[in-house]
Amino acid sequence: MHKTSTTYQECLVLADRSLALCKNYRNQIQIPLTDEQKLHAVAFYAKLLRDLEGAFLLLKQGMISQGRSLLRIAIECEILLARVCLSADFCESYLLYAESQRLKLLKGVQQIKTGDFDEVRSVITKELVSQLETSIEARREQSKQKTIFDCASAVNLGTVYNTAYRLFSEDVHSNIGAIKSYLRYGSEGNVASINWEPTGENCRAELSEVSRSALNGLSNIGLLYKLAANETYSILFKEYQRLEDIS
Repeated sequence: MHKTSTTYQECLVLADRSLALCKNYRNQIQIPLTDEQKLHAVAFYAKLLRDLEGAFLLLKQGMISQGRSLLRIAIECEILLARVCLSADFCESYLLYAESQRLKLLKGVQQIKTGDFDEVRSVITKELVSQLETSIEARREQSKQKTIFDCASAVNLGTVYNTAYRLFSEDVHSNIGAIKSYLRYGSEGNVASINWEPTGENCRAELSEVSRSALNGLSNIGLLYKLAANETYSILFKEYQRLEDIS
């Protein structure tokens, strides 16, 4: 028990230090306004750090399921960040995907019955939807959309997708595995009570994922922006590997 508690504290400290290191690089990132790849990359990096910091705060408060949900969001952002850093051409695919999602939203609003959101529905004309559809179709000829799994595989994050991403998706979608954590079972396997408050269960794996995702995000943005190497990064990454071996 003592070893487990000690390892948890080490994971907590490592996650905190990893996030701090990533934030320290913010002032070194000079944004070239004409470079779309770098602009998208730094936006993804900023979102990644915010997502991870949010997950870290939730985990520290014992809100494990909510922390996992935000971690899943962060991992998707990490994958997209890596993909943008790897290829400037990916920006067009990503923008096309965003437009496709916008089209779905507009069509969804159009289907709302009269009386609800009338002011919004009035500006979503058939012409507007038709123009967006035509634009998307024209651009789709030149840009192949990729699934998040395809993106993860392209940047050597396929294993992360098939493990942490899928695992934390249970909490995002309220699958049975996540719901069970809100129930307490007695010695005979029957439900004894309900967990209304944060459980404070050990979340070493989740804290470790905060560190891994943060350090990997820094590595990718560092390569694209040619940021100066930092000895602290190597120290923290070695500490992450040590704690992974223990668990």
